[in-house]
Amino acid sequence: MLEVALLDSVPIGEPSTLARVLALQAKAAKADLPTDLRGLESLLEDYKDALGLSFNLDEEDGREFFRSTLIQTAFYGLFAAWALWQREDDGTEFNWERINRYLRIPFLAGLFHEFRNPTRLRHLNLETHLDRATETLNRVNLEVFRERMTFPSLADGDVASAALTYFYEPFLEAFDPTLKKTMGVWYTPPEVVRYQVRRAHELLKTKLGRPLGLADENVVLLDPCCGTGAYLLEAARCIADELRENGEGSLVGLSLLRALTTRIFGFEVLTAPFAIAQLQLYVLLSDLRAPPPNNVRLGVFLTNALTGWRDRRQLRLNFPELQQEFEAAQSIKHDADIVVVLGNPPYDRQAAVRMEEEAGLIDHYKGLTYVERRTRSGTTELVPEKTTLLFRHWGVRKQLLNDLYVRFYRLAEREIGEEREYGLVSLITNSSWLTGRSHPIMRESLLRNFHEIWIDNLNGDKYRTGKVIPEGLPHAGTADQSAFTTDNDPRGIQTGVAIGTFLKRGARLTGPDETIVHYRDFWGRANKKRKQLTGELTPPPYERLQPTRQGRWRLAPYSEVAGYEAWPSLEELFPTRIQGVNPNRGITGSLIDVDAEALAARIEGYITAPDFEAAAQACPGLAIPRARYEPSKIWSALSDLGFDRGRLKPYLLFPFDQRWIYYEDRLKLLNEPREILGANLEDACFLIAVPEPRKVSEAKPLFARTLLDLHVHDRGSVAIPAVVKIDDIGGAKIANLAPEVWAGLRRAWDLDGDLGSPAAQTTAKRLIYSCVALLNSPAYCAEHASALSADWARVPLPRDAALAERLFVVGEKLAGLLDCSSDASPVARELLDRDALRSLAVLQRSDGRPLSSNDLGVTISYFGAAPGRYVATTNGTGNLWINEQVFFSNVPRAVWKREFGGYSVLKKWLGYRHVSRTGGRSLSVEEHRWFRNVVVRLTALTAMEPLLDGLYAEASADAIAFGASEAVVAAAE
Repeated sequence: MLEVALLDSVPIGEPSTLARVLALQAKAAKADLPTDLRGLESLLEDYKDALGLSFNLDEEDGREFFRSTLIQTAFYGLFAAWALWQREDDGTEFNWERINRYLRIPFLAGLFHEFRNPTRLRHLNLETHLDRATETLNRVNLEVFRERMTFPSLADGDVASAALTYFYEPFLEAFDPTLKKTMGVWYTPPEVVRYQVRRAHELLKTKLGRPLGLADENVVLLDPCCGTGAYLLEAARCIADELRENGEGSLVGLSLLRALTTRIFGFEVLTAPFAIAQLQLYVLLSDLRAPPPNNVRLGVFLTNALTGWRDRRQLRLNFPELQQEFEAAQSIKHDADIVVVLGNPPYDRQAAVRMEEEAGLIDHYKGLTYVERRTRSGTTELVPEKTTLLFRHWGVRKQLLNDLYVRFYRLAEREIGEEREYGLVSLITNSSWLTGRSHPIMRESLLRNFHEIWIDNLNGDKYRTGKVIPEGLPHAGTADQSAFTTDNDPRGIQTGVAIGTFLKRGARLTGPDETIVHYRDFWGRANKKRKQLTGELTPPPYERLQPTRQGRWRLAPYSEVAGYEAWPSLEELFPTRIQGVNPNRGITGSLIDVDAEALAARIEGYITAPDFEAAAQACPGLAIPRARYEPSKIWSALSDLGFDRGRLKPYLLFPFDQRWIYYEDRLKLLNEPREILGANLEDACFLIAVPEPRKVSEAKPLFARTLLDLHVHDRGSVAIPAVVKIDDIGGAKIANLAPEVWAGLRRAWDLDGDLGSPAAQTTAKRLIYSCVALLNSPAYCAEHASALSADWARVPLPRDAALAERLFVVGEKLAGLLDCSSDASPVARELLDRDALRSLAVLQRSDGRPLSSNDLGVTISYFGAAPGRYVATTNGTGNLWINEQVFFSNVPRAVWKREFGGYSVLKKWLGYRHVSRTGGRSLSVEEHRWFRNVVVRLTALTAMEPLLDGLYAEASADAIAFGASEAVVAAAE
């Protein structure tokens, strides 16, 4: 109530203050949206069909992203309409019900009408929140606001970032601080924007015979990911400068109106920045006395730039306004004669962007080829070959080409380099493609399709150079910042970035070795780099490169530095990887149980039953026929073998959910028993990982010393043992290390012996622990999210043996927290004080009375999409209720939100113990104690994360680059 009172009364003049107040009101609106989002199918279908955005409402991430998208759309649209209202000063009070009078974006105007008069959407409870936001806008001190809020103009200065700096970023920071990275929202420094646009302008004039550059009426420009419109605004300023230079200053307004509606285009897939871009361009033209007429739209389109170029489909959408938007964007994709493509595309996948529609864009860079195959009907069809050119010609089996920026590069290359007679491309992106192992076909293709290339490598890469100027260069050892580092964002981007400019002069193409390539490096402070780009400081000179096939067509001077692609993957480190056990006989009432004695009694009764009918009554779950499973035949064979209590094994079913399994690997009792996994239990030290995780939390490995299920990770878990038995009779074992890896580690860490030696086996175990520590670092997971979704995780193994020792020690402690069969109390006591250990997850009744056995039934649903009941209290903790009277108190919010394996850990555990799934059984005392233990383990893990991030930073700064030298050593051995 106090917050509401303050927000509804605080004086507002500063734009950033307005942004923060509206953001907090938007958070309240989001919280008030219906829990069940079904009933919004019409809007979801339109987003999916028109924009390629798909929100999985069965998962919390999908629901959260949709809620954020919807609320941001509403509040940015409201702000944009109000900003135009206050500039018109028509004597009326602003009212969101008349928003279409000011907001010239049909889709948004239609959406606001739907909020008030729902016919295509269910009621969303937004009117009260929009009324409240309108009241906030109507008490803004307009005199102060207008003085502080600098809208785009053609005057000197930063014309492109006003709304972004003063409203967009402050809003996001207050609305959801993590959303900026999730949505790929990066503030492109104005100097970078200015450099790219002005460079394109000059190349048009000097290289392509267009003396007016961007002011030429025949030059069509596209920013395929325009965000809030920075590049479009700078293009407008550039055109205005050219016109004034040619004595046409009086026609600037009319010329820009024509340009910004007929040939300067921007595509944007997210509605919030789309609304801001429209606002900024409209204000710019209005100030020049050339506002777009009501029947003329600006050239900014709500569309997915990566789809629809070859597809002339006729969609029938639920929202006519979005139908118009879709058709308008399609007309640009199909009919516009684009000459210039430039911008700053998102580097990573966005949370709701559908991948399958865009996948064909990178098939070219993979070298995917097709062959004819005859079908049973006698016709032929084209099918992809089993291996790609990337593998056959370059030896790359697992590629890292799924970053979105690669798709934007392919789009630009196709539209300009292949489809147009002449043109140019300028993109600033992650620089890994310049030398990356996965990118030789991409580089060769760009060299074939363009005649001249300029590479401005802005460096600032945390992984290749540690953001430090390398030895041998001036000022070596001093800071090398990201060009994106600013006062508002001092961290900048962690990967290195480069601007690539590509020129096509005419239809005749040249060989890749004939293309002229200019290259230069920028090193040092961010502000210095930006001033060098704009010419305020002398920039470094270009050098000519001569890319070759032998050099994998690299577009930068190359040295073997251990960036992400140079780190070994789990697949390359550990040759033996075993999928988890797949019982496929049901989770309860068959081969798995939380109670070892209950499981023993059930299975013994089943095996020793006098006939199959009696056995089916003893264990109905095992009497159900399934694929490759005939219950009566298996029972008959099993009864001959007899019951063996030694086959009761601890079994990790889900993260932190350890049960018991009757592990019979001699028959098909289990669907997939994974005999190799069972054979290696003696030295069990299993890293549990998954290739190509679908969810962020699946990228984090777990650890076990027991048998484990295939679905410890939702995607499908793989157990990686440290030591592998190679002789069942003699029991001989070797370290589970690739020979070239062992050779490299011996050289780096001064070790001896072959793979069967004690040193190798000990090192393999230490490597498992190190992987546990590094791959659970939040910084590692965040910085490599896109790459992790495409392949096995890659591991920065430190060159320094002392650092490797520290990493092993911490990793072993973390493994102890993750391993359900280990006593985690020593590590927990080391990380948490006694009061925390005593007070975490204490089970109690709401009335304070003592607990009885009847109080421990879980009746609140946590299963699947059910929200459960976590009630926040104070100091970042809350109460977790299991029924209407009983709750676990003092559960940290971070622990409640913690996910592993694609699951919410506590929700998953409680969901499977609901009374409806346990036959009415309440939690046992042992289960209650284990649940508290899990909360303690996860709290301790959270406390370890800063240490994990620190070790990851140290390891990645000087990691071993496993290259050809190690392979040669291994081959010699």
